[in-house]
Amino acid sequence: LFALSAPSDTLSVITSHLKSHFPRHIGCLSSPLPAYRSHIMCAVALLDGITFRSTIAGPADPQVGRWHAARRSSTQQLPVAQSNAFEEFNGVLGRVSWEDIWNRSATSAQKMMPVELRMARPEDVSSILYFSDKAPEGIAKALRATFPHAHEACFLASSTPFITGRPVTLFRDGEIYSDGAIGIALQPSLSHTSLTVKFPGLVDLTPDLQITSSEGNLILTVDNGNPTRVLLAAMNKHRLDSCDVLLKDDEFYVGVMSNGKVERLHHITSGDPSRGTIALGTMSAPPQGSIIRVGLWTSE
Repeated sequence: LFALSAPSDTLSVITSHLKSHFPRHIGCLSSPLPAYRSHIMCAVALLDGITFRSTIAGPADPQVGRWHAARRSSTQQLPVAQSNAFEEFNGVLGRVSWEDIWNRSATSAQKMMPVELRMARPEDVSSILYFSDKAPEGIAKALRATFPHAHEACFLASSTPFITGRPVTLFRDGEIYSDGAIGIALQPSLSHTSLTVKFPGLVDLTPDLQITSSEGNLILTVDNGNPTRVLLAAMNKHRLDSCDVLLKDDEFYVGVMSNGKVERLHHITSGDPSRGTIALGTMSAPPQGSIIRVGLWTSE
């Protein structure tokens, strides 16, 4: 398994060497650290497991400030059973069973499980690592439904249209892919360690906040207040409200907390001080009651 970042004029040579040394492999092109853009960087892990390739379609990129975006076209669309669940209710919202709809969606995703994983028993898989395009929700849902007790780690491949001419660049056993996901499922005997995720460079700007309302990819209120103004107040407190303080690669994130640690990160794509909403780079914002912190990822 590898993640590679290198200048475009050296990519073909390096990938050829990796393929020759590791005929069985999965990997992707990734972004360099801001301070090492001209360097060759490669992370390699030697693992033994079941490799797979997924073509389950993900949702479209969310629109700024909106959450009802249509699903994009991809290699393999979700079955019509998922949409039929809505049609059966014939528009009568009072009779909609959302639990039934989500269960059907998970069942549909399970049927589209990568062929390499269909014979694997849930108890025989303890961890799953995979590289994905920008829409991993489809494969993530299928893996959670099929292997509910397995640890999962998804790494989004970097955009590469100006490097390879592909939206993303994924590698598996000598083949190159532009979408979907590739990964490896590990057996329990090979992975007894717990899963730990760290976010180097992430600086907390706020204490713990509780989401009191959210909708789609929008956070509407935190602690019953205006979330965008909370962010602006935090920036002012940390003296980040000056244009010459923030760097081009600096980004703001919402971290979802669990037991005092960041469990999940969502990129903040926009904020509206008057309405108060914060839009996240996801199809679904953390639900009401979630504990979050707003943080800054700095490139320094």
